[in-house]
Amino acid sequence: MKKPELLAPAGNMESLRAAVVAGCDAVYLGGYTFGARSYAGNFSDEEIIEAIQYCHLRKVKVYITVNTLIHEDKFDMCISYIDFLHKNNVDAVIVQDLGIIELIKNLIPGLEVHASTQMTLSDYDCILWAVENNISRIVFPREISVDKIAEISKKLQESDINMELEVFGHGA
Repeated sequence: MKKPELLAPAGNMESLRAAVVAGCDAVYLGGYTFGARSYAGNFSDEEIIEAIQYCHLRKVKVYITVNTLIHEDKFDMCISYIDFLHKNNVDAVIVQDLGIIELIKNLIPGLEVHASTQMTLSDYDCILWAVENNISRIVFPREISVDKIAEISKKLQESDINMELEVFGHGA
């Protein structure tokens, strides 16, 4: 069995540094745009670059949220932002919007995509869809039961499907 990853949220550089010093394996954070936590602390583009560099020097991964629904008139802006993240070596983006997932698959195929909890992927068939769309990790909705997670995990193992599963251990 693979060792679980300890993933911590970071709302600013101070909390990011504290999470890294405390021993997390990865952090997730949001920029000023396209994140569902618009009222939380978020990072400017310059701070994102600094955060990625700081974490990578310490062998900690960085995942950035792009987990809002993107209106058609914002697609180009969103893809430019995701391209910026990719060029600055983000480890993955956490996405909700199906259109953005499709665009990433076609325009930036090497970028790792995690399905946001807002996608509410909570059964085996949803996971099969995620596999077909190059999603490497499912962030389960908070409402899913431990028994349901175990059932999905067992089916994935039986089908020899390598999909990372993420659950919230604490929080909203």
